[in-house]
This record gives sequence, structure tokens and C-alpha cells, in this order.
Amino acid sequence: MRFFIRAPGLPAPEADRRGHWTMNRRPKILAVGSLNMDVITSTRIFPGSGASVLGETFSTAPGGKGANQAVQAARLGAEVTMVGKTGQDGFGDALIASLQAAGVSTRYVLRDEEASCGVSNIILEIAPAGSQAEPRHDRNKTNSPL
Repeated sequence: MRFFIRAPGLPAPEADRRGHWTMNRRPKILAVGSLNMDVITSTRIFPGSGASVLGETFSTAPGGKGANQAVQAARLGAEVTMVGKTGQDGFGDALIASLQAAGVSTRYVLRDEEASCGVSNIILEIAPAGSQAEPRHDRNKTNSPL
């Protein structure tokens, strides 16, 4: 015997040919949160306070907790709408394009003409072959508002 819990307003699940319960429509999700561009640098030596080191590689990747959750929910088949705010710059354009490419609606993502897009600086320490790098944490990390 199978039991299911149905939230008010949602359709009742239906059994498919194998007897598995399925929903008869895609769930709708509203993701509210940050959109940031991850700025990723790798280096052989993690820089100390005030130090300059040579970077080995550099890349950018779309991120932000809200945007990451929206993309993953869309990849799982949900109908997702993102609510957030980003700058009116190249990073903001790339973030919106990445959400749209994943099938996320960006109808409620605001563009701030006076602010730049939020960024997250990520530094990866490349460990020599056969060794283990210890995780490093930025104790001075600050969080920016949405």
C-alpha cells in the first residue's frame, strides 16, 4: 500500500504503468536570492594578508545561492522563476543569459543601473602532486545584501 501527502492546491499524484506515483504537471518554484559572478583564480601559494602571488589560471562562472538553486531546480524539471537583482554590466548580462539558458524565467530579475554586479572571489590553491592542501577560510568575508 502506498501513501502520499498532497499539499492544498496541488494536483493529486497519478500512478504510472509501473505503479510509481507521478505528478501530472511540473512543479512551479519561485527562487528568491542572490546572483553573483564567481571570479576564480588558482595559485600555487595561497596569499597571506597583503601578499601578492602569481595566478596560474583565471575563469569566471555564474553563481549566487539563489541563482544556483534556480538552475538546479530547472534542471530537475521544475518551472522556475528567479527573483533578484543584478548590475547593469557585462557580468549581469552573463548571469541573466545563464539563467535563461537553463530554462529559468528572469522576468523578476531587476537591473540596477547605478551598481555593478556582485562578485565572489574564489582562490584555489594548487597542491603539488602527492600532497594534500589544507582548506583555507577567509575570516574577513563580508556578505552583500540582495
